[in-house]
Amino acid sequence: MVDSPDIDGSATLNSDSPTIDGFHLDPKPSTASPVPVRRLSREVIANKPSTLNSSSERSPNSGAKSDLSASKRTPHKAHLPDKPLPPTPPMNNMIAHGSEETEKSTSDSVSHRETDGSDIGALVSPRQRSFHAVEDTEETEVAPVPPQSPHSESPFPSFGSGSSVGKKDMHYEVLNELLYTEKSFCRHLDIILEEWYPIMAGIVERKDVDMIFLGMQNLRDGSSRLIAALSTIITKPLPEQDVGHRLIQAKILDNFITHCTYESLSVRRLTELRSTNQTLDLVLEEKRKSCERCERLGLESFLIKPIQRITRYPLLLKALLEHTPTTHPDYSALKQAHEMCAKTSAIINEQQYLLQLQESFETADGEPLQLLDQTGRRYLMEGTFKKVKIGEKVCRNCTVLLFSDSVIVAKKRSTQPLRYSPKTGRIALTDVLIFDEKTMGDGHYAFSLVGYCKDIERITISTSGDDEKKLWMEEITAAIIA
Repeated sequence: MVDSPDIDGSATLNSDSPTIDGFHLDPKPSTASPVPVRRLSREVIANKPSTLNSSSERSPNSGAKSDLSASKRTPHKAHLPDKPLPPTPPMNNMIAHGSEETEKSTSDSVSHRETDGSDIGALVSPRQRSFHAVEDTEETEVAPVPPQSPHSESPFPSFGSGSSVGKKDMHYEVLNELLYTEKSFCRHLDIILEEWYPIMAGIVERKDVDMIFLGMQNLRDGSSRLIAALSTIITKPLPEQDVGHRLIQAKILDNFITHCTYESLSVRRLTELRSTNQTLDLVLEEKRKSCERCERLGLESFLIKPIQRITRYPLLLKALLEHTPTTHPDYSALKQAHEMCAKTSAIINEQQYLLQLQESFETADGEPLQLLDQTGRRYLMEGTFKKVKIGEKVCRNCTVLLFSDSVIVAKKRSTQPLRYSPKTGRIALTDVLIFDEKTMGDGHYAFSLVGYCKDIERITISTSGDDEKKLWMEEITAAIIA
């Protein structure tokens, strides 16, 4: 007789009983220690198909290869048990009466637990039903599942349409974040001016001090004004808060442009001074370690605080704008302040690149090519052309750099680091006209820049195709009109 099958389909059999093709015909009780098995619930055993040639009733050696091929095996009649197992209910009947079958199985499991004390058929809720069998030697208690309300799916408030309460709460959260981070930024500026500035002023020259701490005092004053303005409205009701108006009135953005544009030069100059002045290097390092306010941060770490701050303004104002009702009196001013901060960040990026280009030009007389000014010059585009004719002179593989108010023709010497050798000076776009040229002798399309006066030589640029020529002519024309 076959022992109770294991949960995975295996069985404990006596290997000494006669077999035919791996089937035990007259098994005898085994004297070896029984293998621990798990018992299945009654309804599972009752509903299990009685397939005697399945792998669950084969001996452990039944997997060995038979000496006879499948075609030469002799049909035989398997030994059937005295009492056949009850038949499996029809599938359509189970589908039709699924709820009744489930209730009956549940009641049988409960009665079985009450009679013999085993854990077979332990009840679990639909949310906690697992795909492993329950051991009959352990008692598993299922924690009740708390009822879920439609509003308790997420611990965070919903800010969909009509959620005015959520918008109000988040508006205060973002405003508090703006004020808190502004106070932290102002505290860092105080540390720069009160801790680091006196040390540098006593060791290095004044011009170096002015370059390193360029615009710091103006940044500190502007931050103080903004903190005072925000502190007076933080406790006011939402309809009375005019954050955007106060940000515009504080006038802090121009100070960031001045400092952040030359921040790379400030850090570079500080590095040069520390490498050449050992006393300065030792003093700054000792200050970093001993000053509690500095929190073991060096001067270089404080000099980049303004750049970190200006990049955060657009993010905070965007979040504040999203959680401000469109009907709020300050909504339009807040939107304008957000646009101004985003534009300031873009201007700083352009100015920094202009500064990089300015340093990359190597003039013959050693004078730097001035690209940075107060007119708001912007870098637009650049391209390398195989042939550029300046007057009667032909230059091969020249780079044309287009700015919002001028154009420069140069020869790129290297990319790392970036180095240019100018072939022309900075030509103002207000002094030239643009003409579409016919196909040149080498087959390339071309256009020309012709100056109003004789001092400006005619510049003819040969492009690689009609699309490139149209692109450059449109960009130059737009810059001239603007």
